[in-house]
Amino acid sequence: MLYLMALQDITNCPFRVVDEINQGMDSINKRSVFNQIVRTVNQRDTPQYFVLTPKNWECLKQGAIPNDGLWPKERCAHASTIINGVSTSPTLVVIGGGDNSNQPVKDCLLLDTNQYNWMKIPLPDTVTGRYTHTVSSFVLDPNHVFLIIVGGVVKAEQKHVGGVMISIGTPVTDPNITIVVEL
Repeated sequence: MLYLMALQDITNCPFRVVDEINQGMDSINKRSVFNQIVRTVNQRDTPQYFVLTPKNWECLKQGAIPNDGLWPKERCAHASTIINGVSTSPTLVVIGGGDNSNQPVKDCLLLDTNQYNWMKIPLPDTVTGRYTHTVSSFVLDPNHVFLIIVGGVVKAEQKHVGGVMISIGTPVTDPNITIVVEL
């Protein structure tokens, strides 16, 4: 696997697809290769990587790692992005989403992927109170990190349609369809 990754430096392309990265490896080598992939994809001017079909990767569970007690709520239809270039490790951003009752989960969380620590960022409900939206990040420099949040649904109602209950969403409207937030 590492040999194949080294060969990829010879050619330029906008993205790379890596499949079955842990095929036939023990847990020590699997972790080593995964760590090397993370280091590689976080270098400057590296194309986007898609890592397919990883098997048996660790699942982060509450209490399994040391943290300050903050842990994300159960959610679906949230948006997330990775911020590179701010610290020594990539940071995962999770914004909004819906809970089990189809109500917005109004928070923004950052996960330091090196320390596995979650941190809550206070943002207005116009940013966090939505689901089925998108988020992208861009970094001008370590002191200027931006998120772009687009679209989504602010609430959903259950309605009978043709004898079946379906969820009808109310979309985000102007002026909040697209929001740029500096972290």
